Amino acid sequence: MYLHSRRHDSVSDYLPPSRAEFKKAFEEGKVLRHATSPVLLSTLEDGRIVRGLAGVPKS
Repeated sequence: MYLHSRRHDSVSDYLPPSRAEFKKAFEEGKVLRHATSPVLLSTLEDGRIVRGLAGVPKS
């Protein structure tokens, strides 16, 4: 929590994280982002399953 004053004001009391703090938070969240990122799969006419939307009919 980053506060400068006695009265809490979320906008004026905010201090952005340092580069080191940001980098650490970004690295710690990398595994979760990778594990929960969506993957789109579709099926071509010949039955092959492909990554992406190449198998979705245009009409």
